[in-house]
Amino acid sequence: MTDDVDIRKILVGYDGSESSERAVTLACSLARKYGAAITVVHAFPHLPRLSAPSQDDTREIHAARRFVEVLVKRLSHEEVEVVPDVLEGPAADAILNAAKAHDVDLIVIGRRGLGKFSGLLLGSTSDRVLHYATVPVLVAH
Repeated sequence: MTDDVDIRKILVGYDGSESSERAVTLACSLARKYGAAITVVHAFPHLPRLSAPSQDDTREIHAARRFVEVLVKRLSHEEVEVVPDVLEGPAADAILNAAKAHDVDLIVIGRRGLGKFSGLLLGSTSDRVLHYATVPVLVAH
């Protein structure tokens, strides 16, 4: 990246995997360099419902929020603004929707998440985000 790049908002996908940890480290470094804010997006699986959300659904949502809050607290010493965003549904969709909603300039994601097919070069989430994002995507190795 050159110095004439204007990056004010960075979105980073986070699932707790080593690859997403590297993405967070890279996003923090870029945020410090460009004075950008970071939105941390974590997606939790869609919870099938036949009626209104149950107590189990509420626990799942709270657990996902706590998961991200731990990361936000850990990043408090990084001297960057960090905003958490927890969404229900497939990770790629959550990242793409959050990127639009937060009007980000850059998406930073890990190469491989916690999915089932760890041997693939790119995970299905990173591959989908690369194909459908409307802003630049940086994949952390």
